Amino acid sequence: MKRTAAIDAAIYHSALTHREYWALAIPLIVSTLSTPILGVVATAVVGRLTDSSYIGGVAVSSLIFNTLYWLFSSGEYDRVCGAGAGGQPR
Repeated sequence: MKRTAAIDAAIYHSALTHREYWALAIPLIVSTLSTPILGVVATAVVGRLTDSSYIGGVAVSSLIFNTLYWLFSSGEYDRVCGAGAGGQPR
């Protein structure tokens, strides 16, 4: 296949620069790191209480929260919810 100016223009416009890539990646990195930190902080705070059963509650709630977070922030869920009739994007 012969490369044309239209193909070169499409390749040029679809490529992300390093700045654009990092502008997308940094919020994702921060959210990925902050999710487990939430469970650690909750455990540290509840660990100061007198009854140890509270830590078990925090462990279960952290597990549920992390599972729901990763389930609903996955690409497959976004693709299904963003699809219209026939599986095409809206």
